[in-house]
Amino acid sequence: METLRPETPEALAEALASAARASAVPEVVTQGLLVDPDNEEALAAGIERLYRDGDLRRRLGEQGLARVEQFDAPRVAARFAEEVGRAISNRRMTLKRTFDSNPR
Repeated sequence: METLRPETPEALAEALASAARASAVPEVVTQGLLVDPDNEEALAAGIERLYRDGDLRRRLGEQGLARVEQFDAPRVAARFAEEVGRAISNRRMTLKRTFDSNPR
């Protein structure tokens, strides 16, 4: 399972289709045409590249949409619930083994 945290801002997921760098959360932005937003020449070159290359635009858009779907709130909540359930189950098994091996 990918590392997804419930506190991952939805705005970051929505930004996947853009050319902005979001290096503070590398687990979200894993692909795309990323440029330094403070570098005007790099930003202009990225925009021009996207403007001229329809296949790249389409491919990055599709990849961005697919990635955003992984951060859909119900999907993240379900994954989180699964992990919590697994942790509780593991803890119960550990406690059972401890009590079974140490009868009073």
